[in-house]
Amino acid sequence: MNVDIDEVPSWEGTFGDSKKLRRLTCVNVMRRDTPGGHEPVCVSVNGTRLDIPRGKDCVVPIEYVEVLSHAIERRWISDLEHGLTDYQDVPQFPFQFRPRPREEAKVEAMA
Repeated sequence: MNVDIDEVPSWEGTFGDSKKLRRLTCVNVMRRDTPGGHEPVCVSVNGTRLDIPRGKDCVVPIEYVEVLSHAIERRWISDLEHGLTDYQDVPQFPFQFRPRPREEAKVEAMA
């Protein structure tokens, strides 16, 4: 999933305990019917880890969304006659952008 970071719906705000203004966005990382598909997604940027819950609209700094968008999983396509024939690259953590939440409804990912 290639995301043009300049086109992502975002706003300026603070995140976590920091008073520094950052570019934020709201995403929902989808749950999956695979092992670990309901657990939070761990994303690191420059050594700083963020756990993004699945199935909830979460406010996150934009740089973490860029890392999420580059997480690709290779799935092999099989044919009964020929075995593994081809592959398809799919997002490892499918997500969608969500509208900016009202302040009282804001859920932040956990640092």
